[in-house]
Order: sequence, then C-alpha cells, then structure tokens
Amino acid sequence: FGFILMALAGMAWGFYTLAGKKSEHPLSDTAYNFLRTLPFVLILFILTLENIQLSSQGIILAIISGGITSGMGYALWYLALGGLSAIQAAVVQLLVPVLAALGGILFADEILTSRLITSTIVILGGILLVILGKSYFLKREQI
Repeated sequence: FGFILMALAGMAWGFYTLAGKKSEHPLSDTAYNFLRTLPFVLILFILTLENIQLSSQGIILAIISGGITSGMGYALWYLALGGLSAIQAAVVQLLVPVLAALGGILFADEILTSRLITSTIVILGGILLVILGKSYFLKREQI
C-alpha cells in the first residue's frame, strides 16, 4: 500500500512539474494550488478527528513548514522550470531526497548511515549517467 501511495505521489509530482512549466505567475499559481487542496485537507481532518492531537506549537510549525516554506519552495520550482527542459527538470528532481537527507543530518541530528551513503551514491550516479549520457549521444551524432 505504501509503495502504491509513493508511486502515485511521484506521478502527481511529475504532472505538477509539467503543469508548472507553463506557469507565468509562479507565486499566485502555487497559492491557487494550495487553495485547491483545502477540500482534501478538510476530508482528511474529519476522517482522522478521533486521533488528532493539536498543540499551538504544532499548528505554528505546520503553517511554517507546510504553508510558508513549502509554498515558497514550490513557487521557486515553478520559476526555475522556465529555464529547464522536461528531462533536466526530472533529473534535478532526483536531487530532492539527497538534499532532504542532508538537511536532516545538518539540522535534525539524523544519523549518517551506510544505507544513506549508498542511496546517495546511487542517486548521484544516476544523475551523472544522464548528464554524461546526453553529451555522449550528442558527440556520437556528430560523428
């Protein structure tokens, strides 16, 4: 079930990125996208009401991390997409887990494990293959 949810999230992010390439107003488009999620947030809130534990600190942190920083990040992503091809955008997206892990190590005392190092090397290696592969095929076409 978790795999299916992650696969759906990945596909949704891909569609979100493709839609973002056409954005002429990244900040307002992102704000509108956030606004459109509110019915789903309300449904989820109602479905989980019996298990909910609210605190003022938790609400403030959710607003800051979910609304402000994520909103700014998505708006910046939409802005950056204007200068990237779809392939370049897909490759850049692969850096997100690496950056998130690095942030966790630097700011949240996450532990650097061999599994994390291996995963990072595999991700960065894949990105390198895409970058080098493109130049390889371009050189080959010129021959």
